[in-house]
Amino acid sequence: MKKAKLLTASLLTALTMTMAPVTALAFGLPFANQAQTEESYTFKSGLTEIKMGDEAATVIAALGQTTKAVFETDSCAYQGKDKVYTYKDFEVSTFPKDGKECISALVITGANVTTPEGISIGSKASDVTKIYGASDGKYGIYRYDKGHSELTFYTDAAGSVEEIEYIYKQ
Repeated sequence: MKKAKLLTASLLTALTMTMAPVTALAFGLPFANQAQTEESYTFKSGLTEIKMGDEAATVIAALGQTTKAVFETDSCAYQGKDKVYTYKDFEVSTFPKDGKECISALVITGANVTTPEGISIGSKASDVTKIYGASDGKYGIYRYDKGHSELTFYTDAAGSVEEIEYIYKQ
């Protein structure tokens, strides 16, 4: 009888261990060895995805040549230099963290690029709220938070988007 209970317990344990990954997948849960990534707003330039707070080296390399010299200044919050990389229609700002350069902000300045959701310079504030949801729009500013990022749309008096800004929030 003891052997039967021990065998049953062993079989249940083995079955549970083999089914855990399947049930995790079925319920959309991460596996134990999977890192959980926090959802945030991202920007895409071609095939390059730019996520606030991520390490900048691969992004900067993928984006290629800047249109202006890289602007550097002493970081007021970290040891090292804050940098601004200027490309056609957008700028990427970085900050030093743990010996690496990380993305702190991205500003869309030209009408030739859009957010992944389809908003660009010149879009109407009503399009912004239709896609991203309600925002008070006080002073023509529409601000949205997701995870460790903030996405802000600045509009003119006529309600047209003049600038789009992604910011890393720590």
